[in-house]
Amino acid sequence: MSVDRLPLSSEHAHQSLSVELGGSPFTIEILWSDRDAAWYLSVYAEDADATPIVEGWRVCVSGLPLRRTRGSARPPGEILFVDLGGTLQDPGRDELGERVIALYYDPDDFAELNSGA
Repeated sequence: MSVDRLPLSSEHAHQSLSVELGGSPFTIEILWSDRDAAWYLSVYAEDADATPIVEGWRVCVSGLPLRRTRGSARPPGEILFVDLGGTLQDPGRDELGERVIALYYDPDDFAELNSGA
């Protein structure tokens, strides 16, 4: 199974990092909002236009931020936020990368996960 853990953490309230998803480079931005008490995710293709894949998606446990995105710049797999603590609560300010992690599944492995195999 090809699953990659994205290197997100709660250390900084605003982070920008380069990652490889499905063999292509992307920029992930993660931002904490004090007003909403929530994390927000944006993903951009690392192309000449920094094509937005998803912007300002509120991080939620079991959420799939790429689910409704289309286009050739989109990564082929899925990002899934998982609660390692089993509380099924969205991550607080100090919980991203600890209790709640982000995993990237390639398309075949995500299909297998959805089939319950």
